[in-house]
Amino acid sequence: MLEKSVMFLLGVLTTGAGWLIARMLRKEHVTEELARRKTAADLIAHLRMIGVPMEQVDALLATLGRRRGDKVGEPIKKELTVEQFIEAKELAAIEAAQSQREMNVLQAKRASRLDQRMNDALEELRGYIGGDELKKFDEAHSAWLAFRDKECEFAGVTLEGGSLQPFVMSGVFSNVTKERAETLENQLAMLEGRQPE
Repeated sequence: MLEKSVMFLLGVLTTGAGWLIARMLRKEHVTEELARRKTAADLIAHLRMIGVPMEQVDALLATLGRRRGDKVGEPIKKELTVEQFIEAKELAAIEAAQSQREMNVLQAKRASRLDQRMNDALEELRGYIGGDELKKFDEAHSAWLAFRDKECEFAGVTLEGGSLQPFVMSGVFSNVTKERAETLENQLAMLEGRQPE
């Protein structure tokens, strides 16, 4: 699933600067970079070098079970996932954007990637269930899609017609969709021992 998301991003990033970003987002490169980071200080320095804001660095360190003040020689206990790395890069790019239009485009690309991640998990999960269970699952997911659409509309209603409206709506779309993708991926992990229908 993550590889498909990475490939989607690679397809979007096809021009000069896009080539460099695409190289950085390749799974092999992410794995190589993470393998080279042995201490919290190394990871912080690398994330700052590639433009990840300090607040996001702190969030990533928390995910890894670390803090900024940890001793330099202490090894990192958890690995950063490809998904977390991609998310950090996307958020850093949005924060570095020079115009509202650029921010809107980047947030829309993030929303599209997360929607694809959710759809990939959805299709894979649907392969493990059938009959009445599948019917109930599809009904629940349809209701969730309606909820997501209404949640996005509500978030943008006070900004109607403004240049910030698409950014806020895409941000809500991204966050809600990311949560749903994680839920579906967790359900899929629980069904791994089950034979596909």
